[in-house]
Amino acid sequence: MALIVMDYLQPHIIMRKGLIRGTEYPRFAQDIAEFLAQTLFATSALGAPAAEHKRRVAAFAPDVALCRITEDLVFTDPYRDAKLNRWTRPFLDDMAEAFRRDGPLKRAAQERKYQFVTRAEALIHGDLHTGSIMVTPASTKVIDPEFAFVGPMGFDVGAVLGNLLLAFFAQSGHEAAPGARDRYRAWVLDTIAEVWRCFEARFLDLWRMGGGEVLSPSLFDAPEDRAVLALSQARFMRGLFEDAAAFAGCKMIRRILGLAHVEDLESIADPARRAVSERRAPVLARELAPGAGTLLRHRRHHAGRPDDRGRDRVTGGESCPRQRVGTQTSIVPGDGLGRKLPKSLTAHPGPGPRSAPASSRARASSSGWKKRITGADGVSATTRVCTRAASGAAAAARRLAAASPASDPSR
Repeated sequence: MALIVMDYLQPHIIMRKGLIRGTEYPRFAQDIAEFLAQTLFATSALGAPAAEHKRRVAAFAPDVALCRITEDLVFTDPYRDAKLNRWTRPFLDDMAEAFRRDGPLKRAAQERKYQFVTRAEALIHGDLHTGSIMVTPASTKVIDPEFAFVGPMGFDVGAVLGNLLLAFFAQSGHEAAPGARDRYRAWVLDTIAEVWRCFEARFLDLWRMGGGEVLSPSLFDAPEDRAVLALSQARFMRGLFEDAAAFAGCKMIRRILGLAHVEDLESIADPARRAVSERRAPVLARELAPGAGTLLRHRRHHAGRPDDRGRDRVTGGESCPRQRVGTQTSIVPGDGLGRKLPKSLTAHPGPGPRSAPASSRARASSSGWKKRITGADGVSATTRVCTRAASGAAAAARRLAAASPASDPSR
């Protein structure tokens, strides 16, 4: 016997469309965090008996076709010359080629693919982007669970965070004038941080109530035992955050350089203007894909700073880890693994395939800067990028870092 339950979702709309319009959803962060915590905890070995968890894994294991779509489109195709790949040509040609040649990035994506294939942690939605969420300012509904299977918890969390980051970067293409959507951009970043904070708090609340047979609080009843369990929980949540950040990076890259794109960016009619937003997103994603180490470095270096106040050089909007050189701090584009990024990934995110020299970028003032760019068609254009927009990727990274779990207390 099969039972189908349907709900008439009115006046809900697809969340992605609301983000394009600049609509705020005050309940979204709390609602989606509750959904993620409840579904991921209850269907894991932390929240359910081991036998039930194993039966669930077996029930979803035969559905290999839809998983294969994700494995190819998210983790493999953007890093090879796949027939169905597409991007905004000619403006992102150099970035697409650089990502295909980026060995450390390909390794990071394949390590996450291995995790996606092998880590049966909980029943995940499998395609939890802002096109699979319907909202009103007072209500949130999740739809389209056809990709559901038992997989890594961080994949669903990362899908939500990654798509919100894409919406953040898309705002410059939808605003009527530069800076017109600064307030909304700030709301998106606040929402990203709030999603993680609410999710982490709710997940830990559920864990404290117990229900499963692994790391059950009932086993740690003595005061000294509870401290040991708290340490294990802190490590688990930090690992989950790092997984989510890495999966978010993979999801963002595939939406720019792979087959399926997002309406947030595709609805920007002018290709040159669209490319400005599209170029910034993968630069941050490139930092996220190897894991959250870069974010945690951002957190340490920006702790206690209310804003940048011109401390960061404007480098075309990329997120750059800070490296100590003697007593000075320098901004060095990196891959999160101690390597410099290819020059094409640190280029100014304008319509041309090349950027101004690094020395020119370093002289950018804190109020904004101008530069002449020659596009692939040989047409020159004068582009002004204000510091707030140009440092968008760095701002997003720092906001995520601020929401990230604290470093392992045992270290």
